[in-house]
Amino acid sequence: MKSSNAGESLRGTTMRLVTFETEGSVRVGAVRNGAGGRMEVVDLGRHDASLPGSVKQLLEAGPAIWP
Repeated sequence: MKSSNAGESLRGTTMRLVTFETEGSVRVGAVRNGAGGRMEVVDLGRHDASLPGSVKQLLEAGPAIWP
């Protein structure tokens, strides 16, 4: 049975934010375990174009822009 509390399923989970460059553009992303246990970066800007381009800018903007 699935938990009705989404936060409960994330207990003990660590999110790693990264700033990375791709195709000449600086982007903000999150690291996750991919196929075969390989680490991969999810480009957060592809999911929300309003996000700043770096982790530093994201943190400086504060909760006002966090979903």
